[in-house]
Amino acid sequence: MGLHDEAKLDVKFIAFAKQMNLYLNHFPKHEKYGLSQQIRNSAYEVYGYIVESQKRYLKKTSLTNPERKIP
Repeated sequence: MGLHDEAKLDVKFIAFAKQMNLYLNHFPKHEKYGLSQQIRNSAYEVYGYIVESQKRYLKKTSLTNPERKIP
């Protein structure tokens, strides 16, 4: 039995997050907390956008939301 496309995306993000945390734990000590925290926050923010777009009926409205400020 196959996974739904949205479930596949969740599984891929979880694998990405695990790999990301492994790499971030090997950052130099002076970069470990500031830079790695920003990277984690950005990755989880992207995951929030993924979840939001999965819940919307029209996927296009997620991409064209004028309130969103992506740096």
